[in-house]
Amino acid sequence: MKRKANYIVLTIFFALYLASWLPYFGIVNAPTFIGPFPQPMAFGIAINVLNTALVLVVYFAFFKPYGERMRRYHEQEHARTEAEQKEAQF
Repeated sequence: MKRKANYIVLTIFFALYLASWLPYFGIVNAPTFIGPFPQPMAFGIAINVLNTALVLVVYFAFFKPYGERMRRYHEQEHARTEAEQKEAQF
């Protein structure tokens, strides 16, 4: 279940990232204004805000737990290495 949720989050992230390039290809590039911004800029800002939110989700869901696991692993390895060095001294 978690693997499927991860797949969905990453797929949405990359789809939105690709969508942020649409104005460069003439799609969503009408000469109309949405509020104070022209349509391509408004679309780009909206997509980039969504991407920023998804990057935060990805960071806290994937990278932060991975970093914590690696920190614990290295602490265990360091403790094991120190114990082996102490045994070797005696």
